[in-house]
Amino acid sequence: MRCLTKKIIIMSSKKNDKGKWFHKLHQLQKRMTRMTINVGHSEDKMAIRKSRIRTLLTQIKGRGKSYVPPIDIEPNFQ
Repeated sequence: MRCLTKKIIIMSSKKNDKGKWFHKLHQLQKRMTRMTINVGHSEDKMAIRKSRIRTLLTQIKGRGKSYVPPIDIEPNFQ
């Protein structure tokens, strides 16, 4: 009997699929324009969509050279 093994290919977690982020960004931009053209179309979601667009742009562009990640502080154990 032979033992069959399958290789599982896992993409690196460091690499982002920028095409997916561009697609999501374009969908949000379409929804924002639809919201401005049609009065009363999902107006309550404007702030959520704007913040999501901002986060998608930082995922696509990156943070830049001057970005310093926050330091994780362990809680005090008393």
